[in-house]
Amino acid sequence: TVSMVLALLATAESSSEHPLATAITKYAKEVFGSKKTGKVINFQSLPGCGLKATVSQIQSFVQTGAQCNQMVNYINRLRSGEQDLELAGACLEFPKHFLQPLSEGTLIHLSTEDGAGGGGADAGAQMDNITPSNLPHNSEEAKYSVLVGNREWMRRNFIEVGLDVEEKLGREEELGRTAVMLAVDQKLVAIVGIADTVKPEAALTVYSLKKMGIEVVLLTGDNKKTAAAIAREVGIHSVYAQVLPQHKVEKIKNLQNSGFKVAMVGDGVNDSPALAQSDIGIAIGSGTDVAVEAADVVLIRNDLLDVVACLDLSRRTVNRIWLNFMFASIYNLVGIPVAAGLFSPWQIKLQPWMGSGAMALSSVSVVVSSLLLKCYRKPSRQKLETLEYLKAVQGESDSYLSIHTGAELDTSIKPGRNFFSLHRLSHSPSPKKEGLLLESDEDDQV
Repeated sequence: TVSMVLALLATAESSSEHPLATAITKYAKEVFGSKKTGKVINFQSLPGCGLKATVSQIQSFVQTGAQCNQMVNYINRLRSGEQDLELAGACLEFPKHFLQPLSEGTLIHLSTEDGAGGGGADAGAQMDNITPSNLPHNSEEAKYSVLVGNREWMRRNFIEVGLDVEEKLGREEELGRTAVMLAVDQKLVAIVGIADTVKPEAALTVYSLKKMGIEVVLLTGDNKKTAAAIAREVGIHSVYAQVLPQHKVEKIKNLQNSGFKVAMVGDGVNDSPALAQSDIGIAIGSGTDVAVEAADVVLIRNDLLDVVACLDLSRRTVNRIWLNFMFASIYNLVGIPVAAGLFSPWQIKLQPWMGSGAMALSSVSVVVSSLLLKCYRKPSRQKLETLEYLKAVQGESDSYLSIHTGAELDTSIKPGRNFFSLHRLSHSPSPKKEGLLLESDEDDQV
């Protein structure tokens, strides 16, 4: 049943720290109106691929979902023939025979599927040849082997992905969604399409970073179609798709060996090795604890424009340090010879008390100059949204897009410039750029 699929999916994902897993579990709990899921044992996960777990004790969770108002209304409207319905913002597709009432307490064996989804944690599933399970009727004792992941994960676990499923996956990926599959007891039962909504400020952040002389590149674990859709939406020119955590580290090492200074912005478990490897690791405060611990800088707000503000403030701080150094150097180069009496023949003298005052004034001036940074105000969205930016956004859809896989090396980037790595952004090939910004994707999307 619909409730069974959501219960198995949410329970398996509840043990994962991946942002998409959190979204799926949260969605199911909101639909069911329950804070508890089933029991998970033998949990295993492979970054960039998927998870495997044994799920049990889900009957009460399933019954709660089947009896909740949202689910009852949804099923009744589907049986009445209504089309394009959403269940708490998610689109689910099922054949009519899947919606027939089942006798109370009957378990079903989930079989081959179809489906699509979208929005938040959207799932689509189609079940064929549904038959009563030979599991015990006391469903709390029933155990299910659950797999959730991408094509590579299904292949590694010897689950065949048919052409009809590939077609469904392709449709989801072209819409910019992350598509994963759910398999129960070695049978594929559902496709889940998750739309990790692009942040409203993502495109403006990319543009602002480019204007600052930073080149931006996107690293994502998603497939090429999904990565391309996101890249075009936010103004990315260079993308590395199907990237595993170790690929992110290798890419950063290659750039560092080529003479780049690399910064990395990420928020997930898969980003933590790359955050540690980069010259500057920037973590989003709403990300996982592992990513936050691995980063050098933590952005408290979940706002990508803070990346621009962070870099802008850093540059102003460094410029202020150089200004103070130059002022102090000139001050002392002039003051010390005068205090030493080198200009006495010309009646230019400095009394001892005047020298002491001049020395104190030097320290005070430097401190006051540094305190002026307290007047700093980060660039506002209104200030960054210039007419030039609006024109650039309109012409972005026709811009050149270079897509690579995780195993490929970027031969278009020449050494001699800094490289800034950020989670899901873009790279500009302009020779005038001084830096490179690369964004990594935990799931990987902005």
